[in-house]
Amino acid sequence: MLKRLTQAADGILMCPIARQHQATGEDPHAKLPQWIARKYPQSLVSDEARNLLKRPAALGFITLWVLIESLEFLHIEMTLAYTLLGIVTLASIIRYVLRYRPNQVWVWVLIATSLVMFMIGSALRALLHSFGNLTPNRPWLPSVVSLSGYVLLVIVLSGILKIQEGPKANRNGAIIETLMTGVLIFGIAWAFIISPLANQHISLRVIIVLAIYPTLSAVLVSLTVRIELLLQRRLTTTDVLLLLTMCSMFIGDALYLLDEVHRINLSFGLMNLPYSVSLLTFILMTVDPTVHTLTEPSSVNRNPRLIPRLVIIGVSFLAMPILLLAPNETTFTRNILGGLAFVVALLALIRLSSALGESDDAQRRLHYQSTHDYLTGLGNRKYLDEYISALVDEANSRYYGIKIAIFFIDLDRFKMLNDTLGHSGGDAVLREVAQRLEASCSKTGAVFRMGGDEFVVIERDIADASDAITIAANITEALGRTINVHQSVYRISAAVGIEIATIDSTLDVQRLIENADLAMYEAKSSSPSSIAVFTDSIRKSVEAHADLEVDLHNAVRQEELFLVYHPIVDMKSNTIVAVEALVRWRHPKHGVLAPDQFIKLAEQTGAIIDIGRWVLVNAVKDLVTIRASHPALARARLNVNLSVEQFRRDRIDILLVAALRESRLDGEAVCVEITESSLMSDLTMTDGQLQKLRSRGVRVALDDFGTEYSSLAYLRTLPVDLLKIDRSFVETLGGGVSVSDTLVTAIIAIANGLNMDVIAEGVETIQQARRLAELGCEYMQGYLYSKPVPREELVRLVDKHSVFNRSGGLSA
Repeated sequence: MLKRLTQAADGILMCPIARQHQATGEDPHAKLPQWIARKYPQSLVSDEARNLLKRPAALGFITLWVLIESLEFLHIEMTLAYTLLGIVTLASIIRYVLRYRPNQVWVWVLIATSLVMFMIGSALRALLHSFGNLTPNRPWLPSVVSLSGYVLLVIVLSGILKIQEGPKANRNGAIIETLMTGVLIFGIAWAFIISPLANQHISLRVIIVLAIYPTLSAVLVSLTVRIELLLQRRLTTTDVLLLLTMCSMFIGDALYLLDEVHRINLSFGLMNLPYSVSLLTFILMTVDPTVHTLTEPSSVNRNPRLIPRLVIIGVSFLAMPILLLAPNETTFTRNILGGLAFVVALLALIRLSSALGESDDAQRRLHYQSTHDYLTGLGNRKYLDEYISALVDEANSRYYGIKIAIFFIDLDRFKMLNDTLGHSGGDAVLREVAQRLEASCSKTGAVFRMGGDEFVVIERDIADASDAITIAANITEALGRTINVHQSVYRISAAVGIEIATIDSTLDVQRLIENADLAMYEAKSSSPSSIAVFTDSIRKSVEAHADLEVDLHNAVRQEELFLVYHPIVDMKSNTIVAVEALVRWRHPKHGVLAPDQFIKLAEQTGAIIDIGRWVLVNAVKDLVTIRASHPALARARLNVNLSVEQFRRDRIDILLVAALRESRLDGEAVCVEITESSLMSDLTMTDGQLQKLRSRGVRVALDDFGTEYSSLAYLRTLPVDLLKIDRSFVETLGGGVSVSDTLVTAIIAIANGLNMDVIAEGVETIQQARRLAELGCEYMQGYLYSKPVPREELVRLVDKHSVFNRSGGLSA
């Protein structure tokens, strides 16, 4: 019977999306988080909240209630109709529990039990004719059963409040505020209902019992409001429906009390209206997709809003003295109200004392949150300042002159690891790093997280630099062990910078951290898992670097840049077929600087945009002059290097096409070179622009091939026409069979298979050139033929005919 009842209710009450999942054979419980998050935003302004009355369940039950209330039959029949609506509500609860297996099933068991008690109490009230009986012989069983249902609901809402607040929360405030609300409602009932009726010789016990109903329902409303104030978010449909359910019960109990003591005269159907509404809203709540949030811990700040709570406490505190001013005919009534006012005042004082304690706790929590990292629990930068200040105070008072070592730690390639694992995996790595750092510290050491993947360790009583280096080596060893994340094994490494200082009153915390940070960057520039101790030379190098950065931003405007061209030779035709444009910086203090001395800095500071534009425009203009300077250079192409930062911050495709159009050159005249690492670092960004350039005839060369990713799967899909063999593979050629021979042979074979050309860089000896020719490399570039020269000197190179001939010798 129960199974049939739940199945029938399931067909009536199932929300449209749940019905859709059942029709497709899916398990809606398994899908619950995804489809709730996607289709039902937890907000009062969601479509489900606005279209609440459009649901079939809502229309069906509202129609049922209208039919029931319009019949105006005898009380016993109305009671049966109300009981029928209660049975359907009970079925909706059972359907929800059986279908979705919610957390905290006991909540729904107690709610169902309280509903059964309400129905039994209503039936007993009709059968025993207790309604309107205000004499001492009034049957007490209906009230005992019904009030037990209220007590169960109080337990349920208190349990939900505990779930929302968490197991460690202090619930004294909630209990006191709820008691204040209950005492206030009971005081109002006593002043305006119980006291006047008591003077009419109506049984005082009966009136008190009747007044308990709205008192308990007011407590339920208070608990519901407390729960929803706790959420610190916009309310869901379930939150609104729960509040409507409890408010409807309170209104119904108030009307019930007033009608039974003949203060108002309502039809039985009208008096049942609030109770019917409470059942309807509860049914709608059980079919709403957000109902699961009711028994799940709040994921946000668990401190209820202050202003609404102050309003509740203030109204409760002030209302009782105001009731004492109302006209009362008996000393007994005045004494009762005075006692209630004293109880409210006592509760208010207790609540104030509790609030002061909560305030102290809140201050401690706020201080902890402001000085500690939420992810790892380590101290943050602010706590580091406080820690060192405490060390200074301690040293000045007791241990003057002790040495400390500050270790600034930065993880290597963490961004790539974070992109691979996702943020949850990256967070897991950071937590593991924090635990390993704490485990590797001494008892007097301390660990801090500065943000991102940067950490600081402070150790006291350091003897000298070698002692600090030993500790740093232990740190890198601990971090270098493998780590399991998402069922995969990874290995991490870190660079460590060290600053050693003697504690005294002149200690500059920021300066110490800055020095350790500079030492860390010095270590990172060396190799993974490197260690560096701060020295004055490091600071001087950084300061020079900073000055260079300022000068770099003015280099284009001051016309300090100039171009040189490195020939690319075709071994079959003995001709220069292309020239690679290389930028130089004529620095007013440091002389001529090569690209490796400033291009990386330009990329880091954004100066690469202006420099890149200048190189692109001027190199294309120079190509026109180069082609016109000698018949042998009439079809020479231009190779120009591009940085990935230019793709990210500029539109290379538009700039290059505009430069070609202005110089009246077609796209085949230019080949853009981009390094393998740059291309792979942001493939989505670069791929689109490179494809547009290729559609214009511009060729694309992959520079330094074989030194980075070298994934054949990527190479098959990349927009590349030409591979440049890195000089590191060329430098060992010509001295017999070597690993480089095998690698170069493989690269040439891959290029031929993919219909790509190959250029060998860094050719410096005849032996290297001959070996490359034997392996099938047609194009070469290097100091064997020429160093990079200004545009005007290219003609002289052509006239000298200093290129490799077909027989493998040098022509005069």
